[in-house]
Amino acid sequence: MQSREQIKALVQEMFDAFADNDDKGMRNFERILAPMSEDLEYEIPFRPQPVVLRGVEAFREFIQSTNGIFAGTVYFTRNIFVDEIAQTAIAEVSSRRDILSTKEELWLKYVFVFEFKEAKIARFREYAYSPDLQKLADAMKVPTSMTD
Repeated sequence: MQSREQIKALVQEMFDAFADNDDKGMRNFERILAPMSEDLEYEIPFRPQPVVLRGVEAFREFIQSTNGIFAGTVYFTRNIFVDEIAQTAIAEVSSRRDILSTKEELWLKYVFVFEFKEAKIARFREYAYSPDLQKLADAMKVPTSMTD
């Protein structure tokens, strides 16, 4: 069982790994995937067509599709609430990033819900908000509006 401090460190490492991209928006996938379990479950349930991925390789393919889109990403962790007994955490986070194709700045606010198993992230759900969600959808070439 992970301690409260270990869970917080694992969550923070995930955000640090996601922010680890160069000025061309290339990400370090091995670092991003290191804290994830092989049977990872990832969801973005708030979208009109929710994203539901099963397995770390499906998640790798999803995040590889964002390679080269953003640079200068910084995550600001407001709070990480941990239930040590249930091995879960909720994180309030915001991020700032540049969209490389348009040179626009994008700010997002998130709530992430994590579940842990054997010192790895086993499941997480991502809820994001920004008045600029359409900019994000356009940058990622999402086929349906993320603002619906």
